[in-house]
Amino acid sequence: MPQTRRSYLASIVGGSVILSGCSSNQTDSSSGGSGDDEDYSNQNTERPDADGDGVPDSEDDYPNDASLSVREEVLSERQNVLEDEWLTWELPVETETYFEYDMIVRSGPSVDLYTVTESEYSYFESGDNFEYITGLSSPETTGDRGDTWLESGNYVLVVDNSEYGNATPPTNLDEDPAEVELTVTASL
Repeated sequence: MPQTRRSYLASIVGGSVILSGCSSNQTDSSSGGSGDDEDYSNQNTERPDADGDGVPDSEDDYPNDASLSVREEVLSERQNVLEDEWLTWELPVETETYFEYDMIVRSGPSVDLYTVTESEYSYFESGDNFEYITGLSSPETTGDRGDTWLESGNYVLVVDNSEYGNATPPTNLDEDPAEVELTVTASL
């Protein structure tokens, strides 16, 4: 079952987001008992599933949360965002999925991290007011973590080093790139 869910997760987060890595694929490494264990042979065939989701705890990235079991890294980047520019990643979601992000600015000014719907991205691009997904966004930050569930739809992840968002690059007449490290995971 875990392999099926991993394959399913890979299919729901497709498009231009490149899936890399794989959730931990640990195995039950029990190798026998000292004779003191009660009915050790049963323990060897029945693997614990604390949250009752059908995924053994040893293969479950969230062993205490029945609504989640498999975590996949969908984005892991370290990039420079030039002053007055932004980077984007498309995030197509086929079914409701739990996302988490971890971002840090390794050097340079504060940036904005926004997750927006495809339609709201057009407002951002135009420099107009736009709405963003609060749990997967962090305006004017040098580092943050967040998480939320996203419904099916097309989203755009934006790391902004321009005047369009809350953070604004310094006005020192120098080029002020921000070196940003960003990791996003999706879970089912």
